[in-house]
Formats: sequence, C-alpha cells, structure tokens
Amino acid sequence: MRHLLFALVLAFLASCGSDSNSLSPEEYINLNNLQATELSEGVFIIIHDEGNEERASLEQVVDVNYTARLTDETQFDQAEDFTVSLGSLIPGWQIGLGEIGVGGSCTLIIPYQVGFGEVQNGPVPAKSTLIFEITLNDIYSIRTVEEYITDNELNTTVLDKGVQIVIHEPGSDVKPNPDSQVVINYIGKLTNELVFDRGVGVTFGLGNLIEGWQIGLQELGESGSCTLVIPSDAAYGDAQVGIIPPNSPLVFEIDLISVD
Repeated sequence: MRHLLFALVLAFLASCGSDSNSLSPEEYINLNNLQATELSEGVFIIIHDEGNEERASLEQVVDVNYTARLTDETQFDQAEDFTVSLGSLIPGWQIGLGEIGVGGSCTLIIPYQVGFGEVQNGPVPAKSTLIFEITLNDIYSIRTVEEYITDNELNTTVLDKGVQIVIHEPGSDVKPNPDSQVVINYIGKLTNELVFDRGVGVTFGLGNLIEGWQIGLQELGESGSCTLVIPSDAAYGDAQVGIIPPNSPLVFEIDLISVD
C-alpha cells in the first residue's frame, strides 16, 4: 500500500466515501499531551532526532522507513527503505520532511487538507488526519555516470558509447547477439536510486532494446549477471519517458536467464 503516499496517483485510487470520525491535529495533540511544533498548512511535527544538516528538496529522492496510522491508532500502511521523489508525495510530507536531515526521525500529524483530502483513499476514510512515524535514511540527487560509479565504488569496464559494466557472474559461453531473444530479471533505476522499472522472467528481443542494453548484454553469458551504467545518449536521450527525466543516465541490475 505504499502508493497511498503519492499525491499524483490519488485520482486513480480515490472513491466517494463517508467522512471519518477523525480527530483534528489539535484534538489529537491535546488528547495525547504531545509537544508538537506547527508548520505551514496546519501540519504539526515532533522531531525525535534532527539528523545531519542535509535537507531534502522536492526534486530529490528520499529513502525512508515509515508507519502510518489514523487518529484512532489504526495502522494503514508501513514500509522500510522506501525510495521516492519527495515532490511526488502528499503535501503534508513535502512540508514536514524538510525539517529533518539524514539519520533523523519525526512524527508528522497531517490534516486532511494536505493529506488525502475529502475523498476516501483505500482504507483511509475521507477527511482523515494522518499520523506518520518517519526515519529519513538517505537523500539522493541525480548523478552523472562518473559520480554514480565513484559514489558506489564500482570497478567497471568501459564499453562503446560510454556504457559501463560490472560483471558479477560471467555466465556460460552462450552470449546474445542483436538478433537474440533473451529472458531476464532486471531492476532499472535512476542515478538517484529511484526505481522506475523491474521485471522477472521477461522476454525481450535484444535488438529492440535501448542501445546501452544492446552494447552491455552482449558481454554477458547465459546465467550471468551484471550492473550496467548507461549514459543518456545510449538510453532515452533528451526524451521524457514515463518518470524518467530527459538526459538521464540509467542503472540496471540484470540477470540473464537464457538466450535463444
């Protein structure tokens, strides 16, 4: 249920429903004798640990652990090591999370107006005050290929078009060519660690994939695995593709299951 945090997909999940019996943030704070600080838009925060000095901007990706509950203490969501662009989350998170740094933790008490609004959202009734317990594990920015490799201490081999590969398991002598059908497991992410795609047991024609895959996967044998770090010129270039911004280098973790 991690999608409940995303402001951009609420329209797809929302349905008409009766208003909740939720306490307002002020009522919840008074009932529980909490010492909370009011931020903008009626959001309240209790900072348990300020963390370091770094603060996330809306353009950056955050890695968080969180639990979410209603004012009657019903838990409706939780996650660990959840990575997401801060700017895609509900406004209450955008307001509150900027108050702590990496390693920090807080409680956010979010009024419905900057939460899920006046609609029912999954198990959350309309007009519900939301309570989040959050630990901010890390903040990520878009990095160049070279910055990503340096930050992650990768020992890569440079291929054509600036594609770089780390072969974790070379696999057999059976390697694909551009005419091959390949069956793979993969995870695709941006250099800010935001995962944009994944697949298990997926079949592709190698010649139909982005150039970086065609270059890199021919280095791998059947049953092998690798990391590909692909510059934008060998990926999607200056085009926006889904949540992938223009001119984005891409990172793929790939298991090559079989080659035909």
